[in-house]
Amino acid sequence: MRKQVVKICLLLATLTACQQEKQKYLDPSDVFGVTDTLRATILPEPLMANSIVSRIYHTPKGLILNTHIDKNLVQLLDSTSGKKITSAGRIGRGPEEMINPAGMSYNYDSGSYFVWDYNLSRLDMFSVNDSIVKKRSMSNIKLTLQTLDAITDTTFAVLDFCPDQSIGIIDTNGRYLSRIPYKVIDDKSIDYKIHFFNTNMDLSLDKQYLIAVSQQFPYLSLYSITGNKLSLIWEKMLFKPRYDLVNQWIKADDKQIGGFHSATIRNQLIFLCTQGLTIGDERKGKSIERITHTY
Repeated sequence: MRKQVVKICLLLATLTACQQEKQKYLDPSDVFGVTDTLRATILPEPLMANSIVSRIYHTPKGLILNTHIDKNLVQLLDSTSGKKITSAGRIGRGPEEMINPAGMSYNYDSGSYFVWDYNLSRLDMFSVNDSIVKKRSMSNIKLTLQTLDAITDTTFAVLDFCPDQSIGIIDTNGRYLSRIPYKVIDDKSIDYKIHFFNTNMDLSLDKQYLIAVSQQFPYLSLYSITGNKLSLIWEKMLFKPRYDLVNQWIKADDKQIGGFHSATIRNQLIFLCTQGLTIGDERKGKSIERITHTY
């Protein structure tokens, strides 16, 4: 009888531990629900691009984006038909050319479009009207920027990934006006000097708030911008991530679901987009489910 009581106690303890473990590591269906509040119009012609289109901006003159197609990197498209209106930039190392336009941003206040070339360490500024005209180039920015957002035509919110990944505000000379370390997982055994998290950012239209989201883990952080000073308001990991440490860096578990592939902050709301798949599902090439969330 005593042995049976012990077995029952052990069974209850195991079930309790499993329940606690489930609370620590949530399934995707427990975290992300689908709320379809968007309606779209499909362009009559498909948009062709030779690279992943990460950002499209809707300007008064049309849609502006980087496509890497027809040897022209920056395209202005009709917002109804999707047909090209005009283009600018070529592949190369010359004054009017670019190699790897990794970061881009549109300033809705001035109508300026900025393209950061990772290989050339150069920031080009274009005026978007009926044509795309380069206004100036800033080639003295000696930083390893992953992405940037234009606060004004002379100040930019940036994510600098090496060394010591950080989010900050810089001027046209690449000088930091404000800077905050960016650590998705705060673990002293992780070496942020040689590794970084792919991250997306977005500015509120009034340029007072900045949202940053990790592509690898369900982590997001919100910052305020006051007088070129960046301050962390809050940071959230939506649930405890699954990972192992290998060579002072993170190897995501196959059961870990990915982070956010885009983020938009508008009207005191944050819109996030995630594939809703585990790392293992992505590695197996399963179909992508787009899920939107509002916080």
